[in-house]
Amino acid sequence: MTAIHSFARVDMIGFFYREIKPISEDFDPEALAINGLNRDELTLRGVSPSEAMDEAFDWIQKMSNAGNPVLVAYPLSFDWTWLYWYFIRYSKRGSPFGHSPCFDLKTAVALTNRTNHKFV
Repeated sequence: MTAIHSFARVDMIGFFYREIKPISEDFDPEALAINGLNRDELTLRGVSPSEAMDEAFDWIQKMSNAGNPVLVAYPLSFDWTWLYWYFIRYSKRGSPFGHSPCFDLKTAVALTNRTNHKFV
């Protein structure tokens, strides 16, 4: 993961973004090209994963008024996997989402539009 980008939407009450120092020398150049970030710059100027995840945890708690935050994402299975691993590995307090409070945007759109999706 190279960056955390998050926001809370109740008329855009908050926005959170951090660029993270790489945790390994192993990376896929094609994957890195997708986000447009410069790995050398991240190595020099990125924040440590621990700092970024602790700050993200605090921001999420603040945005949820110490309630029960829900991760809303698309694709949920991809974002959840990376964020959860980084929170558990690097934040002193683990994941602010616990083990399961999450909501997939694709599912929400399908339900709203009453779209029939075939799952393979």
